[in-house]
Amino acid sequence: SRLLDLPLGMLVVSRSGAGKTALQDAICSLVPEEALIKYTRLTGQALFYKEQNGLKHKVLAIEEEDGMQQALYSIRTLASAQRLTVATTRSDPKTGKLKTDEYTVKGPVFIMIATTKADSLDAETRSRFIILTIDESREQTQKIMEARKAAYTLEGRLKGREKKAFLGRFHAMQRLLKPIEVVNNFVIIYPLL
Repeated sequence: SRLLDLPLGMLVVSRSGAGKTALQDAICSLVPEEALIKYTRLTGQALFYKEQNGLKHKVLAIEEEDGMQQALYSIRTLASAQRLTVATTRSDPKTGKLKTDEYTVKGPVFIMIATTKADSLDAETRSRFIILTIDESREQTQKIMEARKAAYTLEGRLKGREKKAFLGRFHAMQRLLKPIEVVNNFVIIYPLL
């Protein structure tokens, strides 16, 4: 949805060590390198000073919610408005007078955050994201362990090469996608009763 005017946002929630970062990494591996921005930590003002189109149609992945607490306001605003604007003052070097500079960063941007504590994000922030949880069952853990062991076999190595080739084709396909506007003249709108 990163190419839509209002992309989805995703919050991946699980206990520590359950695989939320692995899920986030798997999703990020599907995104072409030039369309992915991944941070482990984000300071409060960092997003306000990106290039104007530096987030446009990108995936912004933040590894841990703990690393973005200072940037919560900018993340929430970006998720809703799909743009950030900040006005700052600086001293004009020639006149010495204060001058206002304005910086705008435009979306749309798909935001993905991994966290162990969804409740540490306020309800207003959580409401802007689809919340995914990890299957933490014993059966799923067993499947993961078997897959990890199988990855070191000859068959696993060959599958790894196939996966790499697939991802290359998938990235190339995504580079061809362009957002288009679709109008449906056949929509029926029912009045509220």
